[in-house]
Amino acid sequence: MIACARDYLYSQSPHLPPDYSYAQDGPPTSPTLPSPPIIILALHPHYSILKAASLVGIGAGPRVIQTIPSSPEDELAFDMALLRERLEKEKEIGRGVIVSYGLGEVNTGGIGSDLEDVAELCEEMGAWLHVDAGTSSCPT
Repeated sequence: MIACARDYLYSQSPHLPPDYSYAQDGPPTSPTLPSPPIIILALHPHYSILKAASLVGIGAGPRVIQTIPSSPEDELAFDMALLRERLEKEKEIGRGVIVSYGLGEVNTGGIGSDLEDVAELCEEMGAWLHVDAGTSSCPT
């Protein structure tokens, strides 16, 4: 799914030709392309997200995989104001964003309360929503 997100976000980038294809054209180059061109925002990204991002050429370092604080009321839900603010900033500069949502905390079985809100926000802001089913790890 991360490869699908990569291809979609590159095809929608205002910095690349319309319908740019990573599979056909390889890694993008453009003097106006933000660096990194795609980032992943998550609460508590599981290692599998980092590995998948690395394997498909997005990268897995701290410039690419970034955390958004949780809601004060629910540690498994995004702080929606901060997520909105960040997505607006990234949209303004034309950077592709994957929001990784951990559906189910592996240690406690807890589930965040905001998936529908996150999905609506991602659709509004043009971000790709990746629902990572049952692999999120919460810090202890």
